[in-house]
Amino acid sequence: MSVFSRVVDIRPGEGRLVARTFAVLFGVIAGHTVLETARDALFLGKLAASRLTFVYLALALIGLVVPSFNTRRVKQFGRRNAMVFTLMLAAFGTILWHFQPASRAVVYGIYIWSGLLGTVLVVQFWMLAGQLFTAAQGRRLFAGIASGGVLGAVSGGLVAVGALRVLPHDQGGGPDVRMLLLVAACFFLVSAYLLTGIAIPGDDAGPAPEGARTSILGGLGVLREHPYVARMALMIALSTATVLTTDYLFKYVAKANVAPQDLGLFFAQYYAVLNGAALLMQVFAGFFIVQRVGVGPALAVLPLLLLGGGVATALLGGTLLLVLLTKGADGALRHSLHRVVTELLFMPLPAEVRDRSKSLLDAVFVRGAQALTAGTILLLATLGLASVRLLAGLLAGLALAWLVSAVALRRPYMNLFRERLGHGAIDPGLLEVSELDLDAIEELMGALSSTEPERVIAAMNLMVDAGRARLIPALVLHHGSEAVVQRALEIVPDAHPEAWLSHVPDMLARGSVGVRASTIRALGRSQQLDLLRASLKDESLLVRAQAAFFVAQQEAPDQPLQHPAIAELLDDSALSYEERIDARRGLITALREGADVSWADVLLDLADSDVSDVVEGVAFAMARIGDERFVPILVRRLSARHGREAVREALVGLGEPAFDALESALCDPETAAQLRLHIPRSLARFGTERAARLLEGCLESEPDGAVRFKVLRGLGHLSSRFSVPIRSEPIERQLRRDLLKHLQLLALWIPLDEHDYRPGVRDVARLLTDLLADKIRQAAVRSFRLFQLLHPEEDARRIFIALQSADRRERANALEFMDALALEGDDEVRQLLRVVADDLPPREKVSRTEQLLGLRPHSAEAAIEYLLNEPELGLVALAAFVGLSFERGQLDDEVHDLLAAKPELAFVADTVVEMLELGGQHV
Repeated sequence: MSVFSRVVDIRPGEGRLVARTFAVLFGVIAGHTVLETARDALFLGKLAASRLTFVYLALALIGLVVPSFNTRRVKQFGRRNAMVFTLMLAAFGTILWHFQPASRAVVYGIYIWSGLLGTVLVVQFWMLAGQLFTAAQGRRLFAGIASGGVLGAVSGGLVAVGALRVLPHDQGGGPDVRMLLLVAACFFLVSAYLLTGIAIPGDDAGPAPEGARTSILGGLGVLREHPYVARMALMIALSTATVLTTDYLFKYVAKANVAPQDLGLFFAQYYAVLNGAALLMQVFAGFFIVQRVGVGPALAVLPLLLLGGGVATALLGGTLLLVLLTKGADGALRHSLHRVVTELLFMPLPAEVRDRSKSLLDAVFVRGAQALTAGTILLLATLGLASVRLLAGLLAGLALAWLVSAVALRRPYMNLFRERLGHGAIDPGLLEVSELDLDAIEELMGALSSTEPERVIAAMNLMVDAGRARLIPALVLHHGSEAVVQRALEIVPDAHPEAWLSHVPDMLARGSVGVRASTIRALGRSQQLDLLRASLKDESLLVRAQAAFFVAQQEAPDQPLQHPAIAELLDDSALSYEERIDARRGLITALREGADVSWADVLLDLADSDVSDVVEGVAFAMARIGDERFVPILVRRLSARHGREAVREALVGLGEPAFDALESALCDPETAAQLRLHIPRSLARFGTERAARLLEGCLESEPDGAVRFKVLRGLGHLSSRFSVPIRSEPIERQLRRDLLKHLQLLALWIPLDEHDYRPGVRDVARLLTDLLADKIRQAAVRSFRLFQLLHPEEDARRIFIALQSADRRERANALEFMDALALEGDDEVRQLLRVVADDLPPREKVSRTEQLLGLRPHSAEAAIEYLLNEPELGLVALAAFVGLSFERGQLDDEVHDLLAAKPELAFVADTVVEMLELGGQHV
């Protein structure tokens, strides 16, 4: 592994998994290579080469069905289990074939069995690898893991050679090739054993999704939507036909030139050499060719060699050496260079289109081309025309068509790359320069001179992500787009620390305010003091303030507030309001990048701004510096809407001192109500158990309902975002109180809603019942938020929505699910929760819980008496107004006593009446 890791970027913790995965693929391909050697020797030893067309057709037809079936089985059993099962089945089935007599039917069966295993096992392995490794890991590791397959093919060939030299001979005088089937089965069994040692988190198993049963032909729409995919389909179909013809020609000539008893050893030796060449090509030549010549020319290498081999064979005759060389080119390049280049063709496509295209091309065009080619060869053989020269001519024709289609793909490939680059839509993770072909690099360089800003910025971002920022020329600083220049100023000074300075005077003289400000920040990072001093006289205070920051940072690093340039900016008497805002914005922009503790006094001076972006910048800089003097200022700022989120983040950044200050403010009854309202969620941002315990206590002790609701939201934030455990006891107690409150308010609402009011009071009474209905709903919402805290793994919001559905079945299902979740809780809470959530009339809900409620007002007057004791001023004022309309002596006395004790109630009631009269309603 230490040698392997020098070539492949294996990081700590990945070695064991990579080694096992490499070994599994090694064993699978080694076993299949041994099986392939046996099947070719048995088939050509018993049957004419023309019979190969039947198995080609059979494999093509099976290939149309197997992918969909395989996908469903993998989904059903999980990736690892499905592959272990397939390997065990492969071993068992291969052993069974060994014990069958070598009849024609058995030989056909072994050939088809081998082709089927080759298709299923490789697909299952790469589906498994996709689950084991992330996309980023795949980029680093898949090439190394894939080399395990090529090495397995080499080793399988060598094992077959060694086995055939020591195996006993059969009746024909040659080695008993069928014994290789047992060797292949051993490889499959060992691979299955190695696979069981790989743990796969999240390897979901379950019924296959309905989408997996959709007809493959239904995906043909992608060809209409994306003509580029149609061109790829044509090329892949032609390449499949060419490769199949090459394979048939090779076996046809081998059958004619090698004695039947020697076929096993011949194939074993040839496959060992061929796979060794493929390994060398993959390790040493393939990547180099792609990097030096690009996708287009690299795509033409294999069809050009096969074209040459086909033409030479047609002209010179089917000599074994010439056919071996032609087949050798196919074997050495198809699974190394050509596979890499074909994968590159998919890169500019969107991920969703890429996945659809691969499935479609493999299931329809690859298998269709196999079937059509096999049928053509069968027809030629049936007519007696399948000579070596004619087959070689067919190979040359197909290779020429393949070559033309491959060359023609370069332009649409580049156009698609160009189009997606223009929209900034290519995933930078797919475009590491170490894996880009020459054409793509040229396209990126060309994009830098585009007149389209999005295209230039996308190209620069890709260069930076790929670690090639030095390829961005400094001349991009003169682009016509301000956005391009500002982004370039973030990149070019580091990439070209000397060359970019020659462009600075022109940008400072002619650039827009935004460009000049970005230039100042770049000069500040480069510590170019002389150029910064010159900008202290810039006409824009936004630019001048940023220049002053960097000059003061270098000339007065310990006391920047005393620097003349900073003092001038903060002298409000010399500046208009708009100028003061620009000066503060400029300073804050610079402070966000380079503030340290020496700038604390400046920040304290800027903290009283009411401009949102200045407040956010101040909060960001305060969090960066970490001075405890900022804490009281930030706590006070919570009551202002502008910049509140930035202030919260700054408080979290300041740590325990900020938490202590927030706790004190929340617990202090003298703290302004508007400020206390925003403290609970600020405490929740700390994401600690201390915050959870504090908010749990507030949930039970806080008298203000609005603050209590914010406490509840803060606890929900702690549970969902930070996974902080919330104790169930205080939550259950509060849940019981809110459920009872819901039902108590419902009991009060019923008689008030049913009462017949006189016209002068009806509108106020309706306002009272509407307010009660809103509070009833709020109590239910709070209850379900509390229920969510008790069951953080469930989605209480969906249950709440389902309970309000018009579908009775949906409501019933939600109720049963909620009831099942509440089984482990308090029985009384469970009973209340079920009644509140159940689809019952209001009176029935109150009746079922009457003993727990402790009240049951049977008249509107009785309901008013209860409401006069409510803590909320508005509710009591409306209840008092309605109560006076009843003209009942005892109730009137209670209302007058209440109004005498709380004169503010009369003011609230009068205000309501005035509002109703202004609305045109008679009271």
